[in-house]
Amino acid sequence: MGDKKGFAIPADRNPNGLPAELVFPWEQAAYVVNWAEDLGVDGPVRDRMSTIQKMLGDPSKVSTVLAAWQDSVSELTKAVDGSNDGIGLATANENLKARWAGSARDAAVDYVDRLATSTRSNNTFISQIAGYLNDLGAYCATAYTNATTAVHSTAASLAQYESARKKAQTNALVVILTGGAAGTDSYQSAALDFVSTFMTDTKTLIDDLSKYMSNIGGKIDDVITKINLVEVPAAIAPAALTVSGWQPRNPTGPGWGTPS
Repeated sequence: MGDKKGFAIPADRNPNGLPAELVFPWEQAAYVVNWAEDLGVDGPVRDRMSTIQKMLGDPSKVSTVLAAWQDSVSELTKAVDGSNDGIGLATANENLKARWAGSARDAAVDYVDRLATSTRSNNTFISQIAGYLNDLGAYCATAYTNATTAVHSTAASLAQYESARKKAQTNALVVILTGGAAGTDSYQSAALDFVSTFMTDTKTLIDDLSKYMSNIGGKIDDVITKINLVEVPAAIAPAALTVSGWQPRNPTGPGWGTPS
């Protein structure tokens, strides 16, 4: 048989502090690779195990990115509607209309209107990106869980044939006298079937994930293109800064003072 390459198991099996159900099944993966090595198909199986192990990545980093996009949505929402007891652009503009008149006021109202419109548009697009990132994270986690489940089930199925493998390693005379030759062929065939099924099923999972990521990537690119088309208001018009262009309307309620 000679020395076996096997499948290296690191000292730290959970460097990202994942919950137990998401920790990669290192022992089971090594067991399947060892079987594949006995069957002469270890190269592709070892590579597949490495791919599955890396499939999930570091969820904490994904969560950090997602949280940043979600925070942007929240801040842009507050900027427009003044949620969480704030004064948003919409309210500020209504106050301008109610309390002031004049050409400067008109220029300021127009500017705030454009700011609010731009902010709402960006908020919509950024919210879409946050949703896509959330969906992508969920899809990756599901694909990874299904793949590691396949590792577990394949290892369990192969374990049923451990005694047959040991029998195959006895001397030829004992195998022949006990009628084990046919059993050896049978166990090898069954083991190869299990490994083949594992490779087929996990390839489907990985291919589907790759297609999904490409699809989401395309959608995000489309949204970013739309963001780039949103008008970003330039500096406020000089007319809005002309003091003489502001005239108080003396509304009811606490006053805002008068222009100097």
